[in-house]
Amino acid sequence: LGAARSLHSGSDVRLECCQRRTTRHSRTTRERGRPRADNRRWRHRAAGYRLAAMTDFETDRRHALAQVAAFFDTLLQLPDGPESRLIEAMRYTMLSDGKGFRPYLSYAAAQLFNVDEVSAIRVAAAVEAVHCYSLIHDDLPAMDDDDMRRGQPSNHIAFGEATAILAGDALHSLAYEIVANDTHLSVEHKVN
Repeated sequence: LGAARSLHSGSDVRLECCQRRTTRHSRTTRERGRPRADNRRWRHRAAGYRLAAMTDFETDRRHALAQVAAFFDTLLQLPDGPESRLIEAMRYTMLSDGKGFRPYLSYAAAQLFNVDEVSAIRVAAAVEAVHCYSLIHDDLPAMDDDDMRRGQPSNHIAFGEATAILAGDALHSLAYEIVANDTHLSVEHKVN
């Protein structure tokens, strides 16, 4: 009967079901009484699953961030030449504390599709490089003029506006270089 009704007047049936649902559950807590014991057990079990999922998420996120930080630590070593100030400014933003959701999400997506971990870390590092580039340029006086980022002075406050612009530009280019130089990725994956 319900299926036949929905064929003729689908919106009326949905409205009628919603009205029945709200009138059935509109009783007060006292009228409803205590929840059944099995319902309470389910809620505790669900809370345990959520806690386990959060623990796994936090562990995976920290692992991905540690791998990305180690990658950038080896990639952006301080040289003894005139470019050391620029690389120091790049390291200042790249290796500062942050939530790291973007590299984690790209790392987790790579894990879903069984991508090699080395490539997953490289792509996550490229994503983080583009993100840090946008943060550096966003904090500049010509943009938002923010003096603090991630609990420390912004890049243009610590290194000067000209160095901050160059550091952001270099991180943007570095992201493409990281992906282009990945020997584990095929040409199709690099382009797409």
